[in-house]
Amino acid sequence: MIKPSFYDNFRCKADKCTDTCCAGWEIEIDDVAMGKYKELESAFGNRILDSIEDCDSQPCFKRHRDERCVFLDNNGLCDIYSELGESYLCDICREHPRFYDEYDGVVETGLGLCCEKVCEMLLENKFEIIYDVEEDLIEEDVSVLLFCRQHIFDILDDSAVPFKKRIADCLEYSENIQYELFDIEADAFSFNKKNFSEFVLDSYEKTEPINSGWTQLLGELKNNIKNIIDISENYAIDDSVYSKVMSYIIYRHFMQVRFNGEIASVVRMALMAVTYMYLCECNIYYQKNEVTYEEKINIIKLWSQQMEYSAENTNYCLTIL
Repeated sequence: MIKPSFYDNFRCKADKCTDTCCAGWEIEIDDVAMGKYKELESAFGNRILDSIEDCDSQPCFKRHRDERCVFLDNNGLCDIYSELGESYLCDICREHPRFYDEYDGVVETGLGLCCEKVCEMLLENKFEIIYDVEEDLIEEDVSVLLFCRQHIFDILDDSAVPFKKRIADCLEYSENIQYELFDIEADAFSFNKKNFSEFVLDSYEKTEPINSGWTQLLGELKNNIKNIIDISENYAIDDSVYSKVMSYIIYRHFMQVRFNGEIASVVRMALMAVTYMYLCECNIYYQKNEVTYEEKINIIKLWSQQMEYSAENTNYCLTIL
């Protein structure tokens, strides 16, 4: 298995979380969990069955008008977990925010940045990947991609090099190996601060919004862009944060290039993400002369919820890059 070094230490914050993953989306129920619910002979079992509805031919839990799952109590805890234990959770609830990819018999896994706890773990730990695999069993083309991805991580992690130079090196390296490995020449690309910032906001405005808050924030950033750019001249980017965030986004999406060869697009998408996050930080600093740790977490989390958990939005960004 391939995974981040802090993966096994993940524990849900439950009622300590300022957010919830149990609202705002359809929670589909897998066949195994559904079978368990049907076998329950109790009042609580009846409550579960009465709280299931059809969502495009897939059973899912009903939600209140505020989009919260009907089993999410006022303390932010799950009634099913509290009443029956983890073994009775459906796959989505038990596995979230984990993600998986499998190739050549190797399972690669990670934790989505949509989760507050995951963002905290990423910021508080060194970004390292554990390769618990038998190299002899991996096909050469996949092994080469893993090597190239790790080299990108190493470039971003080199704090002795200015962050802007690290980004430029990653962009150049991704373009070169894309051509060498897949014979695909990357389109011309520039990340001039002002022009690229406007490009990011214009592009994100064309994505499908997760909620009205995302749309309002983009509008605010666009309205304040001149002041934000001015602030950014003196507001130092926290490269210890953004180098890890950029690496993590690349980690999650890089191995999909084995299907299309678009290595440069993945690196550019990660740059789009950290540019957006930096603009958000500058906007907060412009308004109140400080940015708290919690606000940095919320910026990362909102980006992930909007972009990484919508295949349509992710594919759109990869396509335009």
